[in-house]
Amino acid sequence: MATNSEKFHKEKSANSKLKTAIVVEYYKRWVEIMFHAASRASVEPHFAYIDLFAGKGKYSDGSYSTALEVIDYVMKHRRQYRAVETIFNDIHKKSIQSLSKCVDDVCQHISFKYPPKFSIEDVNDGFVEKIMMRRNVPSLLFIDPCGYKGLSLNVIKLGIQNFGCDGLFFFNYNGINRSFQSNKKLLMHMRSLFGDGADELISEVKGLASIEREERIIKYFESEVKKINNAYVTGFRFIMPGRSRTSHYLFHVTTNSKGFEIFKEVIEKLNPDEDGFPLYIFDPNKISDNKKESYSLDLSKYISGNKENLAQNLLDNFKGKSVTFEDICKHHVGRSLFTIKNHRKSLLYLETEEKVKVDDFKPDGQKRKNGTFPDGVKISFL
Repeated sequence: MATNSEKFHKEKSANSKLKTAIVVEYYKRWVEIMFHAASRASVEPHFAYIDLFAGKGKYSDGSYSTALEVIDYVMKHRRQYRAVETIFNDIHKKSIQSLSKCVDDVCQHISFKYPPKFSIEDVNDGFVEKIMMRRNVPSLLFIDPCGYKGLSLNVIKLGIQNFGCDGLFFFNYNGINRSFQSNKKLLMHMRSLFGDGADELISEVKGLASIEREERIIKYFESEVKKINNAYVTGFRFIMPGRSRTSHYLFHVTTNSKGFEIFKEVIEKLNPDEDGFPLYIFDPNKISDNKKESYSLDLSKYISGNKENLAQNLLDNFKGKSVTFEDICKHHVGRSLFTIKNHRKSLLYLETEEKVKVDDFKPDGQKRKNGTFPDGVKISFL
């Protein structure tokens, strides 16, 4: 009989394909920002991509894992394989042996300045601290366990505390939810994942309906992570194949507003709604009309991101005020899950609906082009 691990690696699911695409696309954007930062500081570029549950490298159908997709991209760009250090770990020896062979096959004849490193270690606070402190370079940390052991608030803190360090973390909601309801033996781990208030949270959600329970658990987890250096926290929700409930979340965590904006743009590119706005939920059961599906979970940022919702939010926040687009970006885009481009679209919608009035002339006296919001031009919310 096939083991769970063997079944998992047989073929890449729709959820896994999108998860890999998000991580790889974010890596591409992140590493370019790091190169620019190194150039501005006139320092030699040295960055790290760290995957602590890297897996076997390939699925049985030949699909690349996230780790192999990243290393494949690195080795195709000379300045990256001369600057990026890749660190791959897994708790299973056979998985790391398989991944190492896959990397060798993909990266033949590539002269890495920092050859890929492989390890077989349990993921805990001490191991993550050793990896992060030993290098002390801008790093993108990806933690994607099959369950949830290996992820904790302290691990997240260690992963994002230095300059240029961002994290992408798999949050197994389905497994955590089961543990909340029945498994007292895992209480210590729940405390490491939810902080000192874990016991109270477990008592609070006991008996709640599934939708309310999920909403409370996710909001609590996000609030605890945000306490880490005032971090930006963004969750992407995956629906379970063949079911209508949540499987897991992919959380992006950064202390940098630019990293936050980039992640929003990645979701906007890979999983847009019908208006082109980022949609923070994916249901593999409704791939054909996924962008139009409505969900009952009362977490609006995981439900939709259309221009009408943002337009109404802007009206509520700026009603009766005259502001510039720069003001809107400064005071509204900051922690919003909408991108700057989304805000432009919603303002155009409001202008068309005659709910805002935009000055016809720029501060220098030149006429403003229709559909634009140049610097200094006043936007009056009616």
